[in-house]
Amino acid sequence: MKQYTNELTPEIIHGIRNPHTESELAELREDERKFILEDIKKRAEIPIVAIYRYACEGALTRDGGVLRKASSRNIIRLKDGTELRYALVGDEVSYPNGRIAKIISGTGKRNKSNGRSFALVGSELDNGDVIVSTPQNGRMLVEFDDNRFGDGFLKPEVLEV
Repeated sequence: MKQYTNELTPEIIHGIRNPHTESELAELREDERKFILEDIKKRAEIPIVAIYRYACEGALTRDGGVLRKASSRNIIRLKDGTELRYALVGDEVSYPNGRIAKIISGTGKRNKSNGRSFALVGSELDNGDVIVSTPQNGRMLVEFDDNRFGDGFLKPEVLEV
């Protein structure tokens, strides 16, 4: 399964800076189109600091772990039709030697599901490992220079039981 990282490529920057096709814009009401185009113009001046892809089933870690089962209700459908669940803090990653580790950091207060943060490429595990890639390329957070992420973003969290 193809994997995606948080590498900020020229293609990704272009997609962020140009999120709508001409035909999509043409289908909008004039006031909607004007608002979107003004926002795109304003954002074009602000540097992109980083992207953070959402981790889902099939995500890989630096030390060889695989996220086999995620607990979020949120699902993404890949281009080949495969449906995968997004991972949350507290979900487990398994290793070839049978070890298990839990995801301990994620989106913080920025985005939660059932009170738990979503896991990202870059999320830490309780064994010191880190998620390095995910099989989905459709959902990510974009950090702009004028809106840095805080609120516990990618910081270890304590889950309430």
